[in-house]
Amino acid sequence: MKIKGRFMDKTASESERLTKKSEEKYYKTIEEIAHELRNPLNIMRTSVYLLKKAVKESIGDVDKYIYQLEDSIRRSDNIITNILNKDILIKHKD
Repeated sequence: MKIKGRFMDKTASESERLTKKSEEKYYKTIEEIAHELRNPLNIMRTSVYLLKKAVKESIGDVDKYIYQLEDSIRRSDNIITNILNKDILIKHKD
């Protein structure tokens, strides 16, 4: 009877440890995703600022800023798509 109790205690603590590891991995993944999305979003933010300034000052670089915005939007969309595809693949493995 005591052996079962010890086994149950070890299993419970092992399960708790695994849960903590899974939680840590989850939050680390969220941080990485946020970082990856912030890069193209910061480019878009800067491009919008420069585009507004270019239109105000009639600078000819408007096409360059629009391209940067479109490219950043495309990159952000690809990141999200990849995340969703990985999530789908993980769900199908279970």
